[in-house]
Amino acid sequence: MTAADPTITTVPTGYSSVSPWLITRDTNALFEFITAAFGAEEIDRVVGADGSIGHAEARIGDSVVLAFDSRPHWPATPSYLRLYTHDADAAFRAALAAGATTVSVPDNSAWGDRGACIQDPLGNIWWIMSHVEDVSGRVSHITAGYRSVEPWIITSSTPEFLHFITAAFSAQEALRVPLDDASIGYAEARIGDSNILAFDSRPGWPPTPAFLRVYVDDGDATFAAALAAGATPVTDMTEMFWGEEVGRVRDPLGNLWWIHCRVAELSEEEAYARAGDPKFVKAMEYVSGVDFFARG
Repeated sequence: MTAADPTITTVPTGYSSVSPWLITRDTNALFEFITAAFGAEEIDRVVGADGSIGHAEARIGDSVVLAFDSRPHWPATPSYLRLYTHDADAAFRAALAAGATTVSVPDNSAWGDRGACIQDPLGNIWWIMSHVEDVSGRVSHITAGYRSVEPWIITSSTPEFLHFITAAFSAQEALRVPLDDASIGYAEARIGDSNILAFDSRPGWPPTPAFLRVYVDDGDATFAAALAAGATPVTDMTEMFWGEEVGRVRDPLGNLWWIHCRVAELSEEEAYARAGDPKFVKAMEYVSGVDFFARG
């Protein structure tokens, strides 16, 4: 339930607390790839007057991936994702057949997963995993407590990143694996019903900011907490026609967070009836017109 209205659930039915957002040069090509490779099901697509895709959603397993086409002031940026599937080998082969390139071939891990890594035709990196061994003897293809698709954040300072999401989003750190050089080789934290994966970048790797949507109980309080934790504002919390307040912040590591808070339960007809209201037209122009890569 949200802080303002206990009758409104924090996360819409069918979604999760945190979802990855992919900015890509060709959302249609991305969705064709994830459909062929991972059995994704497209559930939403909004096409602008210029033919570009302003918002799209696809479901993979129990997770939703969000995407939109890049703009001159919103460059395409590679994303990093972990995907749990029933058969990692079959998904790996399907991904290659759909145009992906191999980063690493399927192999078994010490912790009971079998996985491979590929780069899709749009430049995104996918770790394809199946859970194949469990001491309980009851093996699910997804490790208990995880989701089908989860974002992987590569950052210059994983401890700083974990500190930020704890202060801003009440994340609960679950795991941190330091390497011999004191860098973080792997870390996990949980926000709501979702996991965030992270590890430290290596020398010479380019910056790879992540883009994430997070549903919260109180948008204004979360926005303020994010700023207090070191984030910079990109767009203020703004009510949109579909019944959610949305604000964006850039965290101290350069990742962009869409903070969403549900403020109204609307039918599809009610939402689109509000889309033409000048108030919401102005709101859309505001949130879509900001250059969220600008610094300073």
